[in-house]
Formats: sequence, C-alpha cells, structure tokens
Amino acid sequence: MSKETNKEIRRPLLADEETNHFADLCFDSDPEIATVKYEQMRRKLRKFFEWNRCEDPDELVDKCFDRAAHKIKEGGDVLNITNYLQPIAYLVLKESWSFLDREAVRPDQFFTVEQQQRLSELMQHWRDARDKGTALPPDEQAELESLIEAEIEAAKLRAEVTLSELSK
Repeated sequence: MSKETNKEIRRPLLADEETNHFADLCFDSDPEIATVKYEQMRRKLRKFFEWNRCEDPDELVDKCFDRAAHKIKEGGDVLNITNYLQPIAYLVLKESWSFLDREAVRPDQFFTVEQQQRLSELMQHWRDARDKGTALPPDEQAELESLIEAEIEAAKLRAEVTLSELSK
C-alpha cells in the first residue's frame, strides 16, 4: 500500500542546485511549472509501480529520477522526459521483481510471453543505444512505448480482476 502519506516526498532533482538544470531541461525553465510537471510525472510513475504490485512505489520513483539525473549529469540528451523515464521505470520495476515470487510476474492473458520477450529485446536495444549516447530508431521507440503502455494496461486489468475476486 501507499507510504506517501507517512513519508516525505523526496525531490532529488529540484532541491539540488547542481542538478537544477535537469528540471530546466526536462520539465520547464520556470521553477513553479517545473515543480507541477515533476509532481505529475511522479504521480504517473507511482501509479505504474502501484499497478505492478510494488511494495514501496515512492522508493522506486526516487530511483527512476535519480538514474535519469545521473545519466543527464553524464551528458545524456533528453528530448522528451516521458520517453526517457519510461524505460528506466520498466528496468527499475524488473529489478524490484527479483525480490518477489516469480509466479507473480509470469506471462498471463493480459500480457503474453511474446509481448514480454519483445519488450525485453527492445529494452536491450534501448540500453545499447543509451550506452552509445544515441536514441532508438523512431519505429522501435514507438513499439517500446506501445508495449510499456500495454504492460501498464495489463497491470490495471490484473488489479481489476483481483479486486473483483476479493469483493466476492
């Protein structure tokens, strides 16, 4: 469940003046607008981790932002913060699964083994491109985003089924 109410939200990217350029680059040069956009992205990432049954979504969101800030500090270019954070969030999610029962993350009727395999392939392409300082070709980026959205939708459907079963 959510620990957000019991835990102060960490703002690793907007609080540190050294990485303040991250907010300017990724969200907006106006600090107030940047803060609003940051909070919106934070909520989206948090929902993604909640839908995927993660124990501490806030911690995982912090990891996403920390990794993005680190990459940008190393010279990574960000054209679209959403496109930049989606693969990072998926990797953080997969890492968090290593601590869970493998049964909980097996393919199902909502997200098939073929989709998981293709997503893994595209994630590897994305990592390779990132490490070379390049971007994915537009068609692969679009397919990656589509599969990430499909996995998010699958997580929502799993949650609906679970809620339905619990209310019986």
